[in-house]
Amino acid sequence: MRNTAFMRAVGDAQQAFRPDVPGTQIIPEMRASAESAEVVDNQKLSGLAGNDLPQRLGARGIDTVFLTGVATNLTVEQIARHGTDLGLTVHPVSDCVTAATEEIHAASLANLELATAGCLTADHVLKLLA
Repeated sequence: MRNTAFMRAVGDAQQAFRPDVPGTQIIPEMRASAESAEVVDNQKLSGLAGNDLPQRLGARGIDTVFLTGVATNLTVEQIARHGTDLGLTVHPVSDCVTAATEEIHAASLANLELATAGCLTADHVLKLLA
C-alpha cells in the first residue's frame, strides 16, 4: 500500500536525507551487502550525476536499476531519464516514491511509464529478487 503522506518541498528535505541523519542509515537487512565505500551521498537532482556511480554499476555488470526515492516528479524522474540515457534498464518502484500531491505523483508515474522500462510495485520487485 502506498504511503499517502506527500512531501512539500525538496529544499525542506535536503538536510533530512544526509547519510549521518537518524533514519537514513542502511537497514540491517542490507548492511551485510553494503560497504561505506559503496554509499553515494549526492545532493543533485540525478543520483547518477557528479559521481562515479554509473561507472561502478558498469564495472559490476549491473544494467538494471529499481528506483525508489522522494519527489517523483523531480529527482526520481531525473534519475530515471538519466539512467535510461546511460543505457540502464530503469524500473521506478511506484509505491516507493512520492510527490507533493497525488495528482503530481500520478502524472509523473505516467511520464515514467513512457520514458523507462516501466514502473513496478515493491511486491513485484521483491518477487523478482527472490
